[in-house]
Amino acid sequence: MQPEELFPYPEIRPAQLELMRAAREIIDSGGHLVVEGPTGMGKTVALLCSLLSSPRVDEYKVVYCCRTHKQMDRVIEELRAMKARITALSMRGKREMCLNRLMRFVPSASEAAQVCAILKRRGKCEFFERRGSSRVLREFFDRPVTAGEILSVCRREELCPYELAKELLGEARLAAVSYLYILDPSIRGGFLQEIGERLENLVIVFDEAHNLPATASEIASDRLTSTSISLAVREAEEAGEKKLSRELTGWFRFLQGFAGEIFGEKEGEKLLEGREVLNGLEAPAELAERAEEVGENILWKRVEEGRAPRSHLRHLSSFLALWVESCGMEEYLHILSKRRAQFSLELSVLDPRIITQEIWDCWASVSMSGTLAPLEAYRDLVGLPSTARLLELPSPFPEENVLCLATEGVTTKEEFRLPQMYQKINEKLAEICEEVPANVGIFTASYEVLR
Repeated sequence: MQPEELFPYPEIRPAQLELMRAAREIIDSGGHLVVEGPTGMGKTVALLCSLLSSPRVDEYKVVYCCRTHKQMDRVIEELRAMKARITALSMRGKREMCLNRLMRFVPSASEAAQVCAILKRRGKCEFFERRGSSRVLREFFDRPVTAGEILSVCRREELCPYELAKELLGEARLAAVSYLYILDPSIRGGFLQEIGERLENLVIVFDEAHNLPATASEIASDRLTSTSISLAVREAEEAGEKKLSRELTGWFRFLQGFAGEIFGEKEGEKLLEGREVLNGLEAPAELAERAEEVGENILWKRVEEGRAPRSHLRHLSSFLALWVESCGMEEYLHILSKRRAQFSLELSVLDPRIITQEIWDCWASVSMSGTLAPLEAYRDLVGLPSTARLLELPSPFPEENVLCLATEGVTTKEEFRLPQMYQKINEKLAEICEEVPANVGIFTASYEVLR
């Protein structure tokens, strides 16, 4: 079957056809494709036609990585437009697909996985206890469904949405998920188990792939503030861990003095070698292990008491362990900063390949966006092999149809975001809407401006 046979709309644009054929070749033979194509040209549906028309469609699973929930659901909508008779779903993170009220207080995706495991082990999740329902599961076979639909059914049936989605993943040919499911090493292993596949058997798609380098760097980076250390000390004291509390208090004072020597009364940042800040600790690796153990006990206790499952000791332990491990590694920057009498330690990764390098062991990948050029630089930045195919697609919109105008007197710079400026912006937008004899799309600098 040719990709264009699955195309659900009246007309295929030349750029879409070029993408279909390039992607189909990569999917059939294995390899990597980097695509830059203008926003609005229909890249998603073109790629889905290639994925589902391949003779190898039953040999691999597609993990379609997106940045937002709306983009994930868009993949499902296009599959429906194609009348695809496959099991496919869009996923959310554990926090978003959990009906247990305690999960609302968990600050990060990796901690959500840990808290979920505790709740299940301790029998503290009524929804997990009622997870098994083959009748409900069968409702979602052989059709594309969104995470919102799964949540809605599970609320009605009082079942765990995440566990049901996990069971569905085992049957699914395609899952639209967050970047974190593939990029974050602490999440990827469990996800691969849930879908029942090895990395080598996956076709991975990165939509809006210009976000990939920054997302990978953020995953590998971390920050520990003086406030976090103080709260970790308090946790150790409340847990009766006097030795741990003394060691952390001593380290806090050492860091406070160290920052004072460097910055005095001023604010600023300083690049460190890394080992300097460990001089205030006798055995940093052992301290990190002990902090993790105590932090996990605190999490268990808070879950037992029905309180928000958080632990500053756990964050301190993971940060300290990574700081110790990364000393001497060129990929990491070790930074000490001071702002408003507060100091912080920061681990910053500038090279995203520390995260992305191993994911290219998959069967095939397609990275696409409207803004990737120069493609050679992007390929090298994320660690794709030199054999990756690079494809730049022309805009399907005639240049004479594109009119670019700028208006004076309005700005979204943060220092000018006042009611008077928003009023001016609204007036300008109202003028545009009145003058344009068609639909108008408005794109803003942030959600704050949009609201």
